[in-house]
Amino acid sequence: MERRVSLDALRGIAALIVLISHCIGTLPELHAAALSTVVLRPLLMGGSWVDVFFVLSGYVLYLTFDRKDQFLYLPYLAKRIARIYPPLVAAVLISLIFYLLTAPEPIPGLSEWFNTLSWNIYPTPEVVAGHLMLSDARSAQSLDNVIWSLVHEVRISILFPVLALCTRRWLLATLICSALLSSSAHIIAARMSAELPINPAATLQYVFCFAAGAALARREAALGRWMQSRQGQIGGIVIALIGVALLSFSPARLGGMLTACGAVAIVAACAVHPLVKRSLAVAPLIWVGRVSYSLYLIHLPILLLLVHNLSPAIGAPLAVALTVPVSLGCAEIFHRWIEQPSMVLGRWGSAKLRSA
Repeated sequence: MERRVSLDALRGIAALIVLISHCIGTLPELHAAALSTVVLRPLLMGGSWVDVFFVLSGYVLYLTFDRKDQFLYLPYLAKRIARIYPPLVAAVLISLIFYLLTAPEPIPGLSEWFNTLSWNIYPTPEVVAGHLMLSDARSAQSLDNVIWSLVHEVRISILFPVLALCTRRWLLATLICSALLSSSAHIIAARMSAELPINPAATLQYVFCFAAGAALARREAALGRWMQSRQGQIGGIVIALIGVALLSFSPARLGGMLTACGAVAIVAACAVHPLVKRSLAVAPLIWVGRVSYSLYLIHLPILLLLVHNLSPAIGAPLAVALTVPVSLGCAEIFHRWIEQPSMVLGRWGSAKLRSA
């Protein structure tokens, strides 16, 4: 399948924003200053940009599904699980080692997010098992809390062929139903305990993102023709800017749908708009896109390690600043030694199942 370089680059941008939002969010004064600055506000919305990952997954998985006479469920599932799960396990174990070497304590003056959501409980065997079993419980994500999104990614990936089939046959009805389902699930999930080991509503609130990504892929050719027209070239830029605004300023109400629509708008522009595609096809963004999953997984353990161990000597701001280059360098190493072998394993397992 042809690689979409612009979508890889967009994935890298989203991972960078998650990294930067965590760095800024560690320092309360810097976070408050950035929050009041319109230009910087998109850099604080790491959680909202995760919706972009979900829409991208729907887009790319639909292209895989739509290859006629080639789709087989078990090979698809084996490749998908191998793509996601082994790097996730490696990141959790790396964070566990960092925790045990650090023996962290809350740091006065840093944000509540930093001190209470990560490395906040001792990683007993039961806690580590919860991480590896992809539990919804917040305590089972404390070693690397970005894995909350991968819990939902894995679950929806398992059922995605059904969603893709519905999108192929009943596109509009699928979008409407998934939007209603996600909006309702968003409201329900917000009222449920954060320590539930399995919370279906927490996953279902992202079904619309996957369905919308699949719909974009389904209508890729028509969307591309429109964005190549004079009106479409202008309209595509406007759509992308609206998408960024929705990710940056959407209120939590309306069941998260404004944020999801913002993610859809951004993916649509990056997928087919000629100018946007060319702008993203530059070497640094292509590289960040290539290591984006590794960067997403490994940056938080590195942030925790550096801030807890270096803050007494050099101060928290400098320790936070060092997190960015160190995370980028470690992402390349993690990609080469963990992520790439995992992808090879997935292709091998998928091929074995196809030939069985």
